[in-house]
Amino acid sequence: LVNDTMMTHPIHLHGHFFEVVNGHAGRHPRKHTVNVLPGGFVRFDLTADAPGDWAFHCHLMMHMHAGMFNVVTVRPLDGDAA
Repeated sequence: LVNDTMMTHPIHLHGHFFEVVNGHAGRHPRKHTVNVLPGGFVRFDLTADAPGDWAFHCHLMMHMHAGMFNVVTVRPLDGDAA
């Protein structure tokens, strides 16, 4: 996730936790919100195991209203219960 702006963005994913891949072997903190610094980036691994429609957005209200809001849809694999 790349932040090509001059502001920090607290990015939040509803319904899931992700593991931050930070270059430190064996230390991958589980988060649902992460601050992406200006000009920075964050790598994370996500196991999308909660079916549904989930908000993925910047936690700053004015940024959400400006378009930093999306919906991530997670569907069960064929044969899995919904």
